[in-house]
Amino acid sequence: MKKKIFISILVIVFLGLSFKSHAQNALPAANLILSWEANNYFPANYPLKALATPTTPILVAAELIQDGKIIDTSKAEFRWYVNGELFSRGNGLKEILIQPSMPPIQISSYSIRTEVYLEKNQYENNLNINLFKPVVVIDYPSMIKTFKDKDKIALQIVPYFFDVNNFSDFDFFWKINFELQKQFNGKNAILLTVDKNWANTDNSFRLTAGVKDKKNFWSLPQETNLTFYISP
Repeated sequence: MKKKIFISILVIVFLGLSFKSHAQNALPAANLILSWEANNYFPANYPLKALATPTTPILVAAELIQDGKIIDTSKAEFRWYVNGELFSRGNGLKEILIQPSMPPIQISSYSIRTEVYLEKNQYENNLNINLFKPVVVIDYPSMIKTFKDKDKIALQIVPYFFDVNNFSDFDFFWKINFELQKQFNGKNAILLTVDKNWANTDNSFRLTAGVKDKKNFWSLPQETNLTFYISP
């Protein structure tokens, strides 16, 4: 009976020492954090994250965080996968740049998976980047939508998320009832003089504003529109 008690004590002591040793060697769990940034045009006063488009270069970055601190991964092996295929690999490769193909591939998102191998440990994370079309907004800060003949309307085109480096790369155009107004070609801000002849059967007329990237052959024009009315 004493022999069994002695053996049991030894087992308990051994397990306790083993657990203590493991606890002393254990480190706080590390998290692999992924982030991305779309390199495209948006107004200086736009406060949110720029949306990615099919023609936008996208920078994706990875950081290994442990106990609130960034871990040195200069010697870690990184493996980057984009839409299920190996995109790039290398030691210390914390960033990749996804360059769009020309013509752009018709996809709705990029699925990113990153694997990091450091000191016999493996970390991984996934990221999904949705793709959107560039956006065109007509800046018309007024609730008035009905005008008289010869009234003036001040309007401005504001483009978002086009793959351009300079504002001069934009090609602006305007249409009234789907008819191109050549006198406004290349102008993002116009002063429109209402013409009663624009009125449709319901006294409305449709104003369309469009933008195209002049330097990108594969860039499709993007349009938006507003409906106004003319007093009979």
